[in-house]
Amino acid sequence: MIKTDPYEIKAKATRANAQSERSGPMMQRLLKDRFGLRFHRETRTVPVYELTVASGGPTMQASKPGECLPVDPANPPALVQPPDHLCGVSFNAAGRAEMEGVTMADLSRFVSGMMDRSVVDRTGISGRFDLAVTFQIAPGASPFGIPPPGPGAMRAHALLRQRRYEGMIAPAVEQQLGLRLVPASGPEEFIIIDRIERPSPD
Repeated sequence: MIKTDPYEIKAKATRANAQSERSGPMMQRLLKDRFGLRFHRETRTVPVYELTVASGGPTMQASKPGECLPVDPANPPALVQPPDHLCGVSFNAAGRAEMEGVTMADLSRFVSGMMDRSVVDRTGISGRFDLAVTFQIAPGASPFGIPPPGPGAMRAHALLRQRRYEGMIAPAVEQQLGLRLVPASGPEEFIIIDRIERPSPD
């Protein structure tokens, strides 16, 4: 059901709430009340990558204070003018990533999104940086590819993406930023669904 039945949810808050509250506790209450959702959390040891400093040291340009507005991923701004003053990452199909005012945690999240395992910041580097990295995109490895439908397709797509990207991300990060991606194991939290049911029409 959860993979095949689409639903449109419309909800209105009684007061202004932070994005983290709307997508967290409030959404959980809605799913619990309307879908009978029951779940628990488990922490498991899984394969990860650790982002570390390469032997030659980092080669990154520090951002100038005030050049862009930092964004809290849990509470993104509704609208900021001009929008190009937001710190963040832009990535095009040619394989070039331009990052303005990003932290090492931001970089780790960006790289995680291109692979099938999490990247954990172990650099010990603080501050914000303006970075530019060009990845050699393999034929057919567009980062904007859409996984095919069907059971197990998303997992298969993730594995294919990881195989295509792993060989080009690590060298680019090391050669252009002076950082390394090191295979490791680490804890990661999972949400385990114990029960869910179809909601009533009203």
